[in-house]
Amino acid sequence: MRESKINSRPSKRGLTLLATKKGGTSVYIKLGVLVAVLFAVATIFNQMLEIGEKKKHLREIEEKTRIQELMNEEMEWIVQNSDSKTNYERIARSELGLVKPDERVFVFVGGDE
Repeated sequence: MRESKINSRPSKRGLTLLATKKGGTSVYIKLGVLVAVLFAVATIFNQMLEIGEKKKHLREIEEKTRIQELMNEEMEWIVQNSDSKTNYERIARSELGLVKPDERVFVFVGGDE
């Protein structure tokens, strides 16, 4: 069996090439592969964290959407099932915060009494 020789001549860039036994790989190649694998693992981990955050944000938006849809259904039912002025007035007061022109509204700021 013939062993490969170590090339001790400097390359064009002034680096010494490290040769290994026949069929082996260079230390630089191993280091490069290691760095690439570590970078890939770090990137995948970071992407997993971002996916988790986006899923949480999506769940929050879906919950808000469900609440808004229920409120819309309730308002639609109220409008469809009542034609009285009293119901429109109640909706204007409770949902929109409207008052009559000559009416005074007192807002209590403080405790939950």
